[in-house]
Amino acid sequence: MFEKYYKIKLNKNQNIHHLNGDKKDNRIKNLELWDSKQPYGQRVEDKLLFYFNLINDYKDNPLYKNLIKKQINILYT
Repeated sequence: MFEKYYKIKLNKNQNIHHLNGDKKDNRIKNLELWDSKQPYGQRVEDKLLFYFNLINDYKDNPLYKNLIKKQINILYT
């Protein structure tokens, strides 16, 4: 339902969370995308590379592309 509605394909690190806990309630407003990826380490370099890759993974996602563009504009203005 979520994939069809947003025209995306979930990858192995993604799953859909039901906000109200009812897995039978598949209304779009009850669903949110979760990502289980985590940084490999806690060095600043590792964390920065992880987050740059995360931004790259989601930059074209219809749910997050505007948020990413907005934050990048804030960072570089």
